[in-house]
Amino acid sequence: MRREHTSMSDYRKNPIKKNRGILNSEDRWSEKIGKPPGYLFPEETDREQPVHYEVFYYSQGEYREEQGEGIPDFTNFLSEENNTWLNIVGVEHSGLLKKLGQEFDVHPVVLEDIQNTVQRPKFEDYGNLLFFALRMLQWDDGESELNSEQLSILMGPSFVISFQERPGDVFDSIRDRLRRKKGRIREAGTDYLAYALLDMVVDTYFLILERLEDEMEDVEEMILSGHRERVIQDMQQIRKIIITVRRSVWPLRDMIAQLQKADFPRIGETTQVYFRDLHDHILRIIDTLEMMKDTGNTLMESYQTSISNDMNSVMKVLTFIATIFIPLTFIAGVYGMNFRYMPELDKAWAYPAVLAVMGAIALVMLIFFKLKKWL
Repeated sequence: MRREHTSMSDYRKNPIKKNRGILNSEDRWSEKIGKPPGYLFPEETDREQPVHYEVFYYSQGEYREEQGEGIPDFTNFLSEENNTWLNIVGVEHSGLLKKLGQEFDVHPVVLEDIQNTVQRPKFEDYGNLLFFALRMLQWDDGESELNSEQLSILMGPSFVISFQERPGDVFDSIRDRLRRKKGRIREAGTDYLAYALLDMVVDTYFLILERLEDEMEDVEEMILSGHRERVIQDMQQIRKIIITVRRSVWPLRDMIAQLQKADFPRIGETTQVYFRDLHDHILRIIDTLEMMKDTGNTLMESYQTSISNDMNSVMKVLTFIATIFIPLTFIAGVYGMNFRYMPELDKAWAYPAVLAVMGAIALVMLIFFKLKKWL
């Protein structure tokens, strides 16, 4: 049965919406050409980049949260008694990043990677901090476009700082777990919170693939039912989204594998178990992507076959018509010759007799085709 969801026609024009792209003419990344590592945009442009933040203080017995605008006072967020999750929206604000670097001794290259939101998903260990960069994919509010943005995460001994390009994310369930004390998230350390954020992003990939599977089923139904007007367009959009997910998840596999192979003091043995499970989820997504790629190729082959069958049916009918008219054309050609003496032309019954013979020939040929099951 067809599941209830938005049709491919709702997002076939712009299936993937990115805040910025590598080849976008409006990008500012050309300013970085020739600049030293760790270069940030001039602070004069910061006024154009509003900053919103939310802070969650939590421990096994305590919890509170707050929100604000502008550059936060980072020193007020650190607590020896509680863990802190600071989520920041607005990564192009250079003043914010410079202050962050000063307060937490963040390497300038990391600050540049946070601001440069076309990073390949990666993980880096800076001793006092662990840095994660990955792609966060989600449907927009109308479920008509797929938004792709970079999520950057800094993990310290008692804090996690996450950076988003724009408002809206996939972390509502994590906020709910913190507020309601669900699971072990308030009992565990910041390494578990970092895992939870990564896991939520990966789980969203599953939701995207599930929807794409539904859309591929719809395309298959269109092919089988003969309503093939939008097959090519829909398959092109599905292919684009599959490529986007693939580019996001393949480097993520290497990133999580790197976490498993090395010993990082910031990540406890208990949390390593969860990262191994996360790695398994990523492998499942990759397997699903490969399967969907094969399914897409099969659907396109089925589409081409159905088009070819339709063309063969048309050619078959035209061939029957041409075959029937071959003897009729011969008879018409014989009596159309310009000879002076053709005795039967003087007979009154000649014309209806020729028509009767031509009709009989056509009827016999139709019966023959039917007996051969060519019709």
